[in-house]
This record gives sequence, C-alpha cells and structure tokens, in this order.
Amino acid sequence: MLLSRAVSGIGSLVVEPLLAVGRLSLHASSVVPKVFSKEWDFSELVRQMHEFGVSSLPMILMVSFFMGMVVSVNTVGSFIRFGAENYVGGIGALTMIRELSPLLSGILVTGRVGSSMAAEIGSMKITEQIDALLTFGIDPVAYIGVPRVLAGVLMVPLLNIF
Repeated sequence: MLLSRAVSGIGSLVVEPLLAVGRLSLHASSVVPKVFSKEWDFSELVRQMHEFGVSSLPMILMVSFFMGMVVSVNTVGSFIRFGAENYVGGIGALTMIRELSPLLSGILVTGRVGSSMAAEIGSMKITEQIDALLTFGIDPVAYIGVPRVLAGVLMVPLLNIF
C-alpha cells in the first residue's frame, strides 16, 4: 500500500511535466505553420507588439535600473577591499546584460502581458467571441494566437536589449 503510493507519487512527478511539454508542443505545432500563412491580421500584430514592447518598456527600464543599483551596492564592498572599485560599473553592467536582464525581461513581460492576454482570451471565451470566429470561418489560432506569439518572439529580445 505504502509502496504503491510512493510509486504513484513518483510517477505523477514524472508524468505531469511531460504532459505540460506535450501540450506546449501541440500548441506550437498548431501556431508555427500558421505564421507562414496569410490568415493572421497584421494590424493585430502591431497592436500586440505595442502591448508587449512599448507598454512594458517603462516598467522594465525602472526595474533594471534599480537592479543595477542593487548589484553595484552589493559588489562595491568586496571590490573596495581589493582596491578594484573602478571596476564596479563594468562588472555591474556585465552582470545585468549577461545574467539578470534576460531573466527580468522574461519575468516582467510574462507577469504583465501574460496575465493580460490570459484575461483577454478568457473573456473572449466566456462571451463566445471565439465561437463567433469559428462561425464566420476564421481560425481562432491564426487570428488570436499567431499575432501574440509573433509579438512575443519579436519584442522580448528587443526589451532585453533595453
């Protein structure tokens, strides 16, 4: 009895992540081919790029600025002991560019834009707008999914550069 619960628990720890990867793969296999078709709306892509990039930029710049200050404050004490306080700015910049900036950009965009998109798509599902798209013969994946995926792929690296 105890052994079967332990094996079941270990099995669920292995199976659940694999199911998540499978669902993500199925979603990607439905979105990627539609990127190269003409089914999606360019104006929606521009709107999503604005939502991903321009609207997220002030928050990312502010958080990155303060994180850079925190990195500098935390490293200056050690650098003073070795007489290398001239290198604090360079080391802080390298740390932000190589390590923290991609992580911060990803987390902030996921939190801000991801929650907004989930709420918007959930609202569209509840108000039967997605069913209306199907009724009119419009593919919801191409109309809703492709512009959002493309906007994320295009704008998150640009936000990381800033």
